[in-house]
Amino acid sequence: MEFAFGERHGELVLGLRERVKAKRQTYRRTLPVGECPIMGPVVERVFPVMADFARENALEGFEPATRKGHLRHLVLREGKRTGELMVLLVTAGLPETVDPGDLARRIAAAAPELRSFVHVTNRRGSDLVEFERSSLVAGAPFIEEKLAGLAFRIYPQTFFQTNTAGAELLYRRIAGEAPVTGASRVLGLYCGGGAIELSLAGAAAKVTGFDSSAANIANAVENALINRIENAAFVPGTVEALLAEPKREPADVVIVDPPRVGLTPKALRQVIALGAPAVVYVSCNPRSLCRDLCGFTEAGYKVASLFPFDLFPHTPHLETLTILLR
Repeated sequence: MEFAFGERHGELVLGLRERVKAKRQTYRRTLPVGECPIMGPVVERVFPVMADFARENALEGFEPATRKGHLRHLVLREGKRTGELMVLLVTAGLPETVDPGDLARRIAAAAPELRSFVHVTNRRGSDLVEFERSSLVAGAPFIEEKLAGLAFRIYPQTFFQTNTAGAELLYRRIAGEAPVTGASRVLGLYCGGGAIELSLAGAAAKVTGFDSSAANIANAVENALINRIENAAFVPGTVEALLAEPKREPADVVIVDPPRVGLTPKALRQVIALGAPAVVYVSCNPRSLCRDLCGFTEAGYKVASLFPFDLFPHTPHLETLTILLR
């Protein structure tokens, strides 16, 4: 979970950015929090340590407008099944006298489950967490999580469902609804670390994943190796470029798990042109899902089933699984 540093009444605060409707606003006030039921009790142990460290070293919150200050974000990633904790400290840079290793040791004393501590430097004006430069300060470069009976390694930039229990329900429903047999060739688009594809590998003849991020592909290959899955392959490249290749193996089931913007018009046409009997569409944005479903249904696909999943409680976000058949 991503927390932000800011200032309130001249004091450094750590918490959550306020929600605003202005599309062009890139910086919002930070609302301090002392606990977080969504993240869990680890917040109550880590935040005081962070506050003491910042105060002792005279560190200030980063102000994007003036580009002054040091501290930007504190990102906590936790394996809900393994208990392992990763901490990402995002700064605009630290004074030479400040040792992030000291902070890592203090957090480890308060939270012994700490497995990975990474310092990320981001001097850009955007309020997003961007990895301009990163360095491993302490521990391993990843944490592990268990999901759907498999082990997954999560690196600082790995895309992985934040709600493990909810993701297991989603993947179980995919396995139950997708028409995958022992002879099926499954193609996963926007595969990330390969979680969905690997969860189906045991029921299919072969699974293949495409992703534009080379880091995601390397992570997916690693996840296949540690789970001893031999019928999975992962290929780096954009969906549009890879689907345009002339020598492409046919697919019986296509899994589509795009970002919030959904499929590009070209990618939608290419997926339809594959002619797969079944498309499994996992969406995190109902608006782009509705738009893309219109394209699929106009091309002859029918919505066989649709299941919403509340993976992000108390937020407007919704994950939706749609099974399309032709």
